[in-house]
Amino acid sequence: MLIQQYQKEFVRPPNPSAQHLRCYAHIDGDIGETLPHLNAVLGGHQFFPDPPSLTLKRHAKIITLYPRMIAINIVKDEDEAEEILEWLRQIINDTWERREDIEPKFDVLPKPRILDILRSLPKNNCGECGFPTCMVFATQMSEGIKSLSDCFTIDEPNKKILMEYLRKFNLLKRQVRTYQFDRFPRGWALLVLSLSIHLAFDLELGAYPKAAPLPAAALGR
Repeated sequence: MLIQQYQKEFVRPPNPSAQHLRCYAHIDGDIGETLPHLNAVLGGHQFFPDPPSLTLKRHAKIITLYPRMIAINIVKDEDEAEEILEWLRQIINDTWERREDIEPKFDVLPKPRILDILRSLPKNNCGECGFPTCMVFATQMSEGIKSLSDCFTIDEPNKKILMEYLRKFNLLKRQVRTYQFDRFPRGWALLVLSLSIHLAFDLELGAYPKAAPLPAAALGR
């Protein structure tokens, strides 16, 4: 077992009006060796071999795994951070146990473009999917959060086109853990959706800066 326990540290963003926290979990084991295996299991967004780090995108959250630290850019409170960290702890330990059967990946899968997805959607903003616009729904689809079955008004020709497009990115098979938006107050849910859209476009356009270097202790050095 690589991780038995971790110590959480919370900081507030520089923006004084921000309602969320950032969480840094200092872990008791070095997971650097298994990051390529986790990349294969979780489908990372960015992977860097030196210094080693794996970045995941999950539901408007950026989660970065370092050898001795897990960083989460947005959490509502300590309970949500604990839920995410416990999920990661289980996956990391399970991946480590099964590492001999998992082919490590040192690159990342390409991501579907939001506008390419939107092109095949109805663009009628009907809201039946649970999101206010087709643009938001396309953003969620690009992350593997929502699937074609969640769009109830798409016609068959466009459905087939979109299925063929998404198949290239393995999104039709990818299992992604979901967070229920109705767990959060309306204002928080809208904030998360807004951040999701802006962040997705920034990443798609290559505008999102690389993370600042961490102290040597976080990298296991």
